[in-house]
Amino acid sequence: MHRFTDLLRERRDFRWLWIGQSINFLGDSFYDIALMWYVYKVTGSAAESGLVLVFAFLPAVLLGTWFGALVDRGHRKRWLVIVSVLQMVAITGFATLVMVGYERVWAFYTITAILAVGEVGFGPAWNSSLPSLVGPDELITANALMSFSRQGFRLSGAMLGGTLVAVIGTASALYVDGVSFLVAALCFSLARIPMATAMVKDLHPSATPTSTWREMTEGARWVLARPNLVVILLVSMLSNVGLGPTNVLPAMYLQRTLHVGASAYGVFDASVGAGMILGSLWIGTRRVQRAGL
Repeated sequence: MHRFTDLLRERRDFRWLWIGQSINFLGDSFYDIALMWYVYKVTGSAAESGLVLVFAFLPAVLLGTWFGALVDRGHRKRWLVIVSVLQMVAITGFATLVMVGYERVWAFYTITAILAVGEVGFGPAWNSSLPSLVGPDELITANALMSFSRQGFRLSGAMLGGTLVAVIGTASALYVDGVSFLVAALCFSLARIPMATAMVKDLHPSATPTSTWREMTEGARWVLARPNLVVILLVSMLSNVGLGPTNVLPAMYLQRTLHVGASAYGVFDASVGAGMILGSLWIGTRRVQRAGL
């Protein structure tokens, strides 16, 4: 643990990135609980609840490569702040619709898509910021801390979200969630994160600027030229096909079959996060000879 505490104490900018990321993940899991619970409560349809996930993941499929290239060419700190503010505005809008009793499901799909577009830019921005804020010998520790906090805040965010939805209602819980994204934006603004283009120029002074489309195609060729990576991507895609129903059906099962409230849904989702934490700790203590096997 002292490696984690030393890193947070000595690396000021990494500390602000970590705090902002943790609050952002807390807000994400909070929102996921409220959204899935509310959509099924309003529609009573597993199919329409499933469409929420379609709108949540489709922007990543359509825009992920393009946004990755854009982040490489721009100011990553600005991306993190703008996306967090966008998330705050979208979730506050969702809370207002719930508060006034607006139940047209297309509006929730639209808000989910807006949030997902923001996430497409957020992921590459904070992932690529990490190596510029810590030393090469600290990178594994920093990645481990980020991963552990992501699952830890998923656990606490799910339980907190389910409890608040049950106690103060969906709208009020979402307003609280909106404030969390504003706090995350403030934390990101306090971190000094160099521009990606400046880092490339420092490492490769002779490098010439390339177009966004060229960077995208070069990235795709780089991936396709590595068969092991392609296999990992295909396995990940197939495993997510199996994970899809576990994201859609629990809200339906808990409401219709077990007749319990949103707080129970929060405990359920928190248990998923706890399992991921235990799995990460277990694999981290093994001597892995062949990762593929």
